[in-house]
Amino acid sequence: MRYEYITYPEAISKLESSGIADRVNIAIKRGDLGSEGFLSDEDVVGIIRDMIKDGLFNEIPAWQRNLFQSKMNLAFKNKTDHPWKVKRANGLIVTEQTEVADFLAMTGYWSARVLNPKEMWGCEKFGFRNLTDFTGSVTALISNRLRNDFSRGGYRWQTQTLDGRVLDNQITGDVHADLRIFQTDVTPYETFDPLGNQVSYRPQFSSDESNVIAYHSTELSFLVSVIQWIEQHKIPSETLKDKAKDVIEWAKSLGQRGGHVAEHYFGDADRFDTKMAFCMGINPLPKIEDSHARPLNSLATNSGGRYDIYTDSREGLVFVYVHDNLRGKREVRARFSPADADHLVRGILYQGAMGLGRTSARQLIDGLEYKFSPEYETDMKR
Repeated sequence: MRYEYITYPEAISKLESSGIADRVNIAIKRGDLGSEGFLSDEDVVGIIRDMIKDGLFNEIPAWQRNLFQSKMNLAFKNKTDHPWKVKRANGLIVTEQTEVADFLAMTGYWSARVLNPKEMWGCEKFGFRNLTDFTGSVTALISNRLRNDFSRGGYRWQTQTLDGRVLDNQITGDVHADLRIFQTDVTPYETFDPLGNQVSYRPQFSSDESNVIAYHSTELSFLVSVIQWIEQHKIPSETLKDKAKDVIEWAKSLGQRGGHVAEHYFGDADRFDTKMAFCMGINPLPKIEDSHARPLNSLATNSGGRYDIYTDSREGLVFVYVHDNLRGKREVRARFSPADADHLVRGILYQGAMGLGRTSARQLIDGLEYKFSPEYETDMKR
């Protein structure tokens, strides 16, 4: 199944108030909801034939059943001509290729794991617009909760941009404990599925996600850049108030979860490395609008590139991927507003404590303690 569906708040609210969300949680805990691997068209045809034999479609009124079946067959045979469609706030229509797994969502294959046939096709009873709005929304909820159950977690929060978009942000690490920052547009845009039905969920489009794919021990450089940004623009910050006393205590309370790289088991941090990292924060971050500016702050990556760190005209923090092999090519990969500042500080401390990165919580905490110490002030005067 797809693991990248976005479920809209209106659908989540209906599924929670009806008790369906609780059923999903129980089914996951029991292990009743597995997952499908690679699916071919033939696989899906076989699955739907079994559903027909089991009588799962018998509760659809006859007049609806015929229309439902004909639309489904047409879309299945001509996926390219029946994509997902999303109308963004600016009126732009964005499309996404339909996958075979989407048909299991629409036909109720996953919904049947938590609903009986009469419930499954009673979309009006649960407040949904049409049959696939309901079956698909249930599937999207199952997919999201399975993904969260299997994932390595990390620190997450949501923010709303000035243009009304809702962004889901996550600071975590990959299986090799390299820093990963994801920023996903989860705005509940007007959405139409491959059958042309308006629905309350969508697959995560490629255009929905921005990310920073850093490598090596980049967490301390990230923290230094965030603090530099906060101080440069005098952003009100609860985490840095009173010399970061409260957030340091919070980070210490998290402890250190062991990961699978040696850095998680290091003792005291190397103070020289810490000092060198904070020395990079002396000069202000340049504005991205200045095409001639090259920041000292950056995060390492692979494949001949790096993430340069800028600020912008709205006092935001901007991560720009620079292609070393493509001279002059720059690509904005993530952009944060002042409202995200405290989350970024907490997020990188949480990532370290959970063993999701290559920098231990002790090293990050030591960096904060050094930044707000007399030793730092003395070093800056030299």
